[in-house]
Formats: sequence, C-alpha cells, structure tokens
Amino acid sequence: MNNIVKIIGIIYIFSPSIYAQNEKVATLKYEMIRQISGDQQRGFRGNSDNEGDSGGPTTITDDRIIYFKDTLATYDKMGSRMRMFRQRSNNDGSPQIKMPFEEKTFYDMKNKREINYITLIKDGGNEYFHTIEPIELKGEWKELDKTKKILGFNCKKAIIKTPKDTYTIWYTTESGFNFSPMINLAPPVGLVLKLEGTDISYDAKSFESKLDANADFKKPTEGNVVTKEELMQKRRAAFEKFRPGK
Repeated sequence: MNNIVKIIGIIYIFSPSIYAQNEKVATLKYEMIRQISGDQQRGFRGNSDNEGDSGGPTTITDDRIIYFKDTLATYDKMGSRMRMFRQRSNNDGSPQIKMPFEEKTFYDMKNKREINYITLIKDGGNEYFHTIEPIELKGEWKELDKTKKILGFNCKKAIIKTPKDTYTIWYTTESGFNFSPMINLAPPVGLVLKLEGTDISYDAKSFESKLDANADFKKPTEGNVVTKEELMQKRRAAFEKFRPGK
C-alpha cells in the first residue's frame, strides 16, 4: 500500500513536466535577403533628389526568428528603426529609451487568421488592442517533381505565380507545422524552409524543437478588437511620444 502511495505521489509531482513535454513547440530561424531599389530608398527617406545618390539597389540581410507552439506561430514585429532604439543601453545594460508600446503578430494556422496585437504602455495601466484578419492564400500554385533535404527534412519543390512575381518554394510536411515566411504564399499543408523571389528570399538556417527564452505566447486575443486602421492610428500616436524633440 505504501508503495502505491509513493508511486502516485511521484506521478503527481512530475505530471506538469510530462504535460509540458507533450506541447508541440519549435524555433525556426530564417536568413532574409532583400533587394531595395534606389527609388524605394528615396521614398523611405521622404525625398527623391539627394545629391550623390547613386540610385542603385541596396541589399539588406536580416534574421527572422519564428516561434511555434501547437497551431500558433509568432515573431517579434520590430523594424530596423525600432531595433536601433531598443539596442541603445546605459552602462548598467538598461535601455536608454523605454518604448511606449509593444507589438506582436500571431498566426493562427488552424483557423487561417492573422492576429496583430499591441500593448500601449502607460503609467496608469497598460491598454491592449488587437486585430483579427483572415489569411488568404494568393497566387497560382504548381507542384514540381523535385525533392531535396533541408535541415534534415524531406522537402518538395513548388512554384507560385502572382501578378507581381514568381516564387520558388521548398517545403516539408514532416515538421508538424504549417507556415510560410510570406504568409500568403504557403502550401495547403507544410512548412516553407526556402522561398525565392526576384527581390526577396528566405532561407531556413536552423530548426529546433524547443522555444527560445524570448518566445511569448500570452493570450493573443486579450483586450479590445479594433480595425486595422484604428490599430495603426494608436501605433502612430504612441510612436510620436518618443520621437526626438517630442
């Protein structure tokens, strides 16, 4: 009898870790390479007649880290300008500039929807808003009779033609996840590990069945639902608060 009690106690103590191991999680790292034309660069800067501007394309290389948990995928939605502000720190390692908002994008692959989530950080209490948009697959999908291995996964090759470009895609159905770094260019089932277009490419560099410490899967539908336009207005208003001179 005592032995039975001991066994039940051991199961009770370790059951949380057992259930945690049953969660389907992963961290995927892409290398993104993008070509930006001279016209696009001038448009980003807000002027088009800078002296000494060669007008040639610029190559941007960056990492995209995607976190998966069951049927959700997410990544830090942080542009280069915001990354620059976040990287500035004091001698003790604390950030020089406290961001007035945080934002995340969640992809609900089961229900084919994109959830954009923003937290407005305020002294009197944070505010939470999110949008829910359907994910609509675009382009003409064509399977090719070619396969190869990427990161240990057997991958199939496909072509997607859209009005703007033609993309070559390598994807696997062995990972247990459904995702594409360009969310509208995804297979019906499978994980895209390589995507190539005229001006942009994504190349998977690592895939691990664990979550990085930065992964955050708090309830993505917390707070009020707003339209996409309303969310952008709230974001712009918050961003104005830490612009230089404001």
